[in-house]
Amino acid sequence: MKKSFVLLCCVLGMVGMVYADCPTSVEVLDHCFWDELGIIDPNDVEFTVQIEGDESRESWDGHPTDCDDYQQVSYDLDWSMNGSCGIQDYGIPQGEWIRIKISFGQQEDVYYYKHPLNSECLNGSEVDIVLNADGFSLHVSDCEGFVLANHRSTTPPTGWYPPNPSNMATGSDPNEITWSHAWENNVPEVSYKLWEWDPDEQDYTYIKTVSGLSTRVTSSGFYTVSALLDGISSQQYPSEVQVTYQSPPAPTNLTANSSSYYLSWNHSWEDDLPNDITYKVYVANTSGGSYSLYGTSNSTTKSYRRAGYFKVYAVLDGVMGPASNIVYGSYKGGFPKITNSNEEVPESFEISQNYPNPFNPSTQIDFQVPELISASIKVYDSNGREVTVLANGIFDTGTYSVNWNGRDDFGNQLSTGLYFAHFKAGTFSKVIKMMYLR
Repeated sequence: MKKSFVLLCCVLGMVGMVYADCPTSVEVLDHCFWDELGIIDPNDVEFTVQIEGDESRESWDGHPTDCDDYQQVSYDLDWSMNGSCGIQDYGIPQGEWIRIKISFGQQEDVYYYKHPLNSECLNGSEVDIVLNADGFSLHVSDCEGFVLANHRSTTPPTGWYPPNPSNMATGSDPNEITWSHAWENNVPEVSYKLWEWDPDEQDYTYIKTVSGLSTRVTSSGFYTVSALLDGISSQQYPSEVQVTYQSPPAPTNLTANSSSYYLSWNHSWEDDLPNDITYKVYVANTSGGSYSLYGTSNSTTKSYRRAGYFKVYAVLDGVMGPASNIVYGSYKGGFPKITNSNEEVPESFEISQNYPNPFNPSTQIDFQVPELISASIKVYDSNGREVTVLANGIFDTGTYSVNWNGRDDFGNQLSTGLYFAHFKAGTFSKVIKMMYLR
């Protein structure tokens, strides 16, 4: 079975001309093969070689140049100083490290390479891929065949840094920062570290790491980014950009549909709506009462299952903007009637088992709160689906009772089965089981 792999080489920085008529001398080595690799003829072996940042090039077909005791063979990448295929033609900066990714089959390795232009022996210096039964490795040697170990590395060498990002600016979202990476082609899996200028420390403070070419910030200030690759950050920061933070704008035109029991509103972004915008819906029993969180929504609508006064806030990157207009939503005349008995001041939160149980047509649930607090009782079916809300609001110290008639939020009679009443007040939470017999 023959293995065929594409040899693609690209070069970082100043890109020179590629000569398609590079001279190659191929020696047929039929005796040099390994069952472990499934190679019949080493002339059929090809690698994928990417020098990150370089433009797309024609494939470089590595060819075998040596076979050592039938155990390994070298493939010349034609990166020598000889003739028109000289290394200068590929624009590799003199004395600088470049990052190379080489693939062969399932093996993929990253190497760092610095061409030996400063060595005593220039002509004939070579870059080879040495392949054996264990895989491959990158070798650099001079014209006399001596391996130049200090010109290749499998870990980031001293003096190597990923290139700085550029073109920092604010995006269409005033809280967004954008930038460009330094690679035109063959972009590696690079991430970026966001920094904010600290005037007290007179230095940049690390904020977070992002994978793309943009991010949003949550405060005003001066920001910059650095590239992060193979655990190494850019040596210097690019130019900074100033952001004047703007909180998410208030939703507008909040309305309540008393037939479908849906709230709806409009967002206030002039440009594209951010993908990760969310909304928080708050409700109060009276227009001037205390508001509590009713729920959240990822769209500009939200169903409601209680009567009350509603308002909505936009939330972006953990920051909540100003409130929308307030609207009253009616709901079947409000909650089931809740009675309050203040004969004794309760000492703890509690919900009692409903009675009667099993029940038909209705049952009573008693609960108590020892302090002023937001509390709720929601009923779920055996599939975990919320079917109705019996209480949801601010309750003063006392003991309360509420009745349930076995109907859902839309007045539909539910089927016989097991239901669960979940009482929640602050951090207190308790569930009771109720059996409804229709």
